[in-house]
Amino acid sequence: MSTNANMLSAEGLREIVEREGWFWRPPALMMWLLLLGSVLLLVFGCRQDARVHSSGLWRDEFFLADMPTKDGGLASLGSLCGLSKQASESQPSQDPAEEPKNPGMSSQRSWRARLGKSSRFLSWKPSANLSSLSEARRQLLRAPTLASRLRERLLCQNTLWEAARRCGLHCSSIEMHVWGQKGWVQGSVAAQKSPQLKELVMALDEVLPQSFLTIHASRWHLIGTALFTMHPVYELSMCDLHMTATKRAKIVVDCILGSLSFVALFFSVDGTAVAARSPSECPLQQGTLVWYLFVAFFSVLLSFVPRSLELYLARRSFVPESRDHARQLRTRRHRDAGFWVFSTCLALLYLLVIIAFLANLSEADEWKWMFTFWVVLLRKLFIVPVLACLVSGLGSVAVGTAPEPPKKFGLDFSSLCDGGEGEGDQKSQKSEGQGAWAEKVQELAGRGLTIRQLLEFYAMLGREVMEHFSPEESTTHDVVRQAIIPLSLHMKRRRFEVVIHETAACKKALDALRSASAPAPALEICVAKKGLVGERGERAVSYAVIWDEAILVEDLCLDDGLLFRVSDKEELSLTVAATDFWQGFKGPFQLDGLELHVTIL
Repeated sequence: MSTNANMLSAEGLREIVEREGWFWRPPALMMWLLLLGSVLLLVFGCRQDARVHSSGLWRDEFFLADMPTKDGGLASLGSLCGLSKQASESQPSQDPAEEPKNPGMSSQRSWRARLGKSSRFLSWKPSANLSSLSEARRQLLRAPTLASRLRERLLCQNTLWEAARRCGLHCSSIEMHVWGQKGWVQGSVAAQKSPQLKELVMALDEVLPQSFLTIHASRWHLIGTALFTMHPVYELSMCDLHMTATKRAKIVVDCILGSLSFVALFFSVDGTAVAARSPSECPLQQGTLVWYLFVAFFSVLLSFVPRSLELYLARRSFVPESRDHARQLRTRRHRDAGFWVFSTCLALLYLLVIIAFLANLSEADEWKWMFTFWVVLLRKLFIVPVLACLVSGLGSVAVGTAPEPPKKFGLDFSSLCDGGEGEGDQKSQKSEGQGAWAEKVQELAGRGLTIRQLLEFYAMLGREVMEHFSPEESTTHDVVRQAIIPLSLHMKRRRFEVVIHETAACKKALDALRSASAPAPALEICVAKKGLVGERGERAVSYAVIWDEAILVEDLCLDDGLLFRVSDKEELSLTVAATDFWQGFKGPFQLDGLELHVTIL
């Protein structure tokens, strides 16, 4: 056999040990360097996972959450989808109860009913078709076109790249749990489980609008951001909630090794690369560079099959939380162990195929392997990010440098400071508004109370204001209505009705005063401006007292008082502060032995 198609046979595997110097050849050296880079990539992924775990951003136990049951959703879907079925079944369920005893009549009635239904259906069908067609046409006109959907997806993806670069969260995690093409995600379970993630989501409320403006302001910035965020090594530095960085690094390594192993199988079966032990007279099937490119890219496609299984085993998702948390965590660890067992066995199989191929590869055909090796490696590390840059760059040309985000994105730009020459008036108005707000804030801040003022107010309760105050019975509502509000209205004037009741003791005291003096004494009421208890103060209007009749006293402030006076040689007077009767009063006043029964309303 002139080719190395039997490299996995006993004879081909023996070449790994028996052939000398093959592991120092350039293909083998490149392979060892690739393995060293793979180990470093796995170490980098482990460090990133340790950093995320220590920060508390995400842990495996967060996937145990109170998930809604599927019964409600399925029931609601069934109820929506089964409206016509229920409507059709409701009529037969009522027919037996309404069925008449006469079978002949029942058959005639049922026939007439069916005929009437069919005639009504035939008469309704044309109008229904017309209405449905017009409604469908309106729906199609309202539906977004392919170009608009592509534009929205491009704007969303560009914004996600910039936001992921800023906050260190993977694009897929942001789109699934925070914000995506349909706008903000409501009720994310992930944000409820992780406090750090919840704070990050709150920060993204401002980061996402800034990212949208920044990423679409410069095409070079857009290209650079796409190149970085789509690079598989830089992507490992971002936290993906559903897949650890170590698993993602292992999948990247397996994808490269799988592509190279399929290339080796192609070369061995096709006979393009001749084995070192093949006879010199064996005809060589020389291929072209196009063929080698096809082999490399087709091998990459074949490596996606085991890669999809690895992705399925590596992905973590939310599960309903049960009482046995330890058992659930053990089950998830067993699944992780299954991923690592499968991934390790797959990687060992890939390495066995590649090493066996390199041990049987002739020196004359090493350039073919080196060419496909670099094609596979550059596709993963360079071509994919460059294609993302090209797509984003061409999309930015079509979209423009300053596109408007769709309304369904829900991005709030009101808190951002936009630059522009035409916005000077808006900025000045905004600064004036901010100055007014600052003045109002300072004014409100100056309305604070000191501890001394609070103690003085407490000392006034039960004495100067709200005399019936009781710490055990009085509520906050009572204090506010009967003490705080009246004290806060000290600048407002009020009017009162004062009634002095005639009593025998009061009349007797006044008669005694009348007999001792020639003129008859008179009882007056005056408003004492800024009067205090026991002081006369500045007097204003005086009112003559008429027994048991209301006297209207006007323009009375809380700082004023009422002066009760008996005109005589030796004037008798009593000043009552307005705070004592501001909420009303009924009782006696002692005027040097003269007792006055007063009602103030």
